[in-house]
Amino acid sequence: MKNFRVYLIWMMLLFLGLMGWAQEQQAKNSLSLRLGYGIPYSSTFNKEYVPAVNAQVKETAEYLQNLGFSSSYLPMHKLSGLILMGVELEVKATQQFWLVLGSEFWSKGLNTALDVAGNIDEVSYTIQDVGKMNFYVIPILATVRINLPFEMARIYLGGGLGYYLSYLTIKQQWNWLENSEAIDTGSRDLRA
Repeated sequence: MKNFRVYLIWMMLLFLGLMGWAQEQQAKNSLSLRLGYGIPYSSTFNKEYVPAVNAQVKETAEYLQNLGFSSSYLPMHKLSGLILMGVELEVKATQQFWLVLGSEFWSKGLNTALDVAGNIDEVSYTIQDVGKMNFYVIPILATVRINLPFEMARIYLGGGLGYYLSYLTIKQQWNWLENSEAIDTGSRDLRA
């Protein structure tokens, strides 16, 4: 997480520096903030990982129900839409050619949970197990745009390169109680 914060601070400082430089250049440059909605797609994640996690949580809940516990679970949802925030600096090279530097920030969180309660042999059990997965992505983009000669609207063609800084955290927390006393409480984190 520390490296991700360093990248975020670096991007904020770059943004502030570019804002000042763009104001000095005036008409040759433009700076814009972007807000959007993205629809990421991963067949491996949505069709393999999510069903495997949900099957495991469901199987555990059913097993505990067969032992006489009441249980409920929250299935993990598929990876879907997310909010995008970004900044873009356009530098006018010629009347038709513009160089563009930009960056965005994407974030998405997914959760799953298992809650179990019941009594066996006069012992009261309460089990809570929560899993959280968070994705963070910062793409850094460089693009060349060629403005097409239309007066009614600004239409352009472009191409470029991107470098994606990404970060993933997976956290599991559990709390098992017997007669309201903690028997097994803990957490584990995976950061990639």
